[in-house]
Amino acid sequence: MSDRTLSQHEGNTVVVHSGIFSWSAFQPPILNEIHIYIPEHALLTIMISSFGCGKSTLLRGFLGETSLFEGMVTVRQRDIAFCDQTPWIIIAPVQENGIGHSAFDSAW
Repeated sequence: MSDRTLSQHEGNTVVVHSGIFSWSAFQPPILNEIHIYIPEHALLTIMISSFGCGKSTLLRGFLGETSLFEGMVTVRQRDIAFCDQTPWIIIAPVQENGIGHSAFDSAW
């Protein structure tokens, strides 16, 4: 690892350098050549992107829950919160899927 790479670790809670991730060692990589540096004093980090592009795979990579084919992941802070989502839909009209068990309020 170069001196430049080592210096990029200083002051960062999470570092991903040239990360290549997959859900298992037997599946092709989902994320390639990922470079991320999350500063140590970042109180909140938000990742926004389109559906199915690998956000959850990357976050699970931070936690060591996905296969890392190449690269390096360093997590200096173990106090990490990750709220995964499980998409679901009920067999009902769109309106009911949107409001769930709440009462419909046309003004809202």
